[in-house]
Amino acid sequence: MTIEEKGKTKSLQAIQDLKTALMGPFSGIGDTLIWILFPTVLGAIAASMGKHGNSIGMWIYLAVYVLFFFLRSFLYNVGYDSGTVLMTNMSDKLSALTDAVSVLGIAVIGAIVPLTINFQLALKFSQAGVTLTGQQILDQLMPGLLSVLLTALLYWMLKKGRKMTTLILMVIVIAMVGAALGILKA
Repeated sequence: MTIEEKGKTKSLQAIQDLKTALMGPFSGIGDTLIWILFPTVLGAIAASMGKHGNSIGMWIYLAVYVLFFFLRSFLYNVGYDSGTVLMTNMSDKLSALTDAVSVLGIAVIGAIVPLTINFQLALKFSQAGVTLTGQQILDQLMPGLLSVLLTALLYWMLKKGRKMTTLILMVIVIAMVGAALGILKA
């Protein structure tokens, strides 16, 4: 846009072509960081704190979200002004930044999934006076395995076109039936 302001109508077609070409790679950086990564990470932390009876996480989440909401005009101007700098000086580092942010988001969400999703077996096995639960056996193999598998299954079903409401209802029904049969912990 800075080029457009300086060049006026002299290179209008070149500017439109440049905007179209850069729309995909550059448009997602600020939006991804501010409106997707931060609320997702803060929301997961707030949910984890709320699960343990602490409401401070919710208030921090709300405060940060309201702060970003009121700063959006300022952040727009920062993005507008730094667009040229980003294009000229950091174009070679852009893919590394995008990859780093993606890895950070995946690592945080991957770590939070087993902590916030409580999906455990209640089956018990007894032999020679020793009693083990199915969950203890699975936790020795890989802690949080069922939570991760459930999340992966739901994600896969969501990508196959299932509606979110259907998946939520399915999880509720499976949890209720599993708890009633003594397979899952209530």
